[in-house]
Amino acid sequence: MAGLDPIKHLQATLFSEAIKANGIKDFEEDATNIAQVMAKRFADPDRYDSGWDKVLNQGQFSGINSPEYQKVISGKLTEDEQRYSNKARQIAFMVGSGKIVAGDADHYVALDYKNEDRNHFSNLYPETHKTKGHRFMNEETWDRKKF
Repeated sequence: MAGLDPIKHLQATLFSEAIKANGIKDFEEDATNIAQVMAKRFADPDRYDSGWDKVLNQGQFSGINSPEYQKVISGKLTEDEQRYSNKARQIAFMVGSGKIVAGDADHYVALDYKNEDRNHFSNLYPETHKTKGHRFMNEETWDRKKF
């Protein structure tokens, strides 16, 4: 997203990725945990490349350029969506200022996500925790010997 403010880009990504169906508190928890995954990736340029722009533009996050993402970029939000977008912006600022740092997870999937491929990361990496929207996993703790 050349030329796009990195905070706006992160805000739109969080808005598009985090669950909104359960209310603002659950959205905040989910978005904060997703932001911790992003912070972990930003902090590991050998694994995930360097810089926000590269991490957020490598297809690592499915919400980027989705209709939900575009709502934030265009500013075409309902009043309720604006509350969630504002919360996503606050979280994006906290990532940018270092107040939200890398968590224990480096991957996540929606709770209802299923992949029949036994080699898919969601079936391999150990789960670290859950929110009401996502399962979080850590590749670094994966025991490759068991595979």
